[in-house]
Amino acid sequence: MSSFDDEDRCQKWLDNREKIENAFPGSVADLPACPCLYPNTIFYDNQIWDKKQQKKYRWRDVSHDKDRLAIYKPGAAYCVQTLASQQSESAIVQHCCYDENRKLLTRGSGAGTPYIVSPEISPLLHDKIDLLPWRLCKGDFTRYNEVRIPNNDNDCEINPDDEEYQHQVESAKDY
Repeated sequence: MSSFDDEDRCQKWLDNREKIENAFPGSVADLPACPCLYPNTIFYDNQIWDKKQQKKYRWRDVSHDKDRLAIYKPGAAYCVQTLASQQSESAIVQHCCYDENRKLLTRGSGAGTPYIVSPEISPLLHDKIDLLPWRLCKGDFTRYNEVRIPNNDNDCEINPDDEEYQHQVESAKDY
């Protein structure tokens, strides 16, 4: 057994993550808002206008890996993510997830969170910077999402409802 348990590793990440994240160019504040509804047209028109940033962003569907979705975003039926911009050096991308009714998950275990390193830029760095912390926190989204906050800049309806959210919170502690 190591000198500190997994709980401490999550806290250690929480305490030090800013230093790590600041090493990468870009800011979460520069990302577009998650659409309130899954963009059904994404497969033939991947550009979506963002009111806050006043420009179009390119998105892609990332729902195809259902096994990975079930592990990292339990409760999500669909996810989309921005494509890294060629005009920017930023590696940060927005990641948004939706329920089976195609409504944005604004909180809970299935909610998407920004990625500091796009998996398209570097799958290895994405795993170390974005996914490893989730594993260190043992899948407890309540801790991970304190600092990787699901986006709801479009003021979408809160989803899931309070009862389901409380159930997810309790389940997260028993991961």
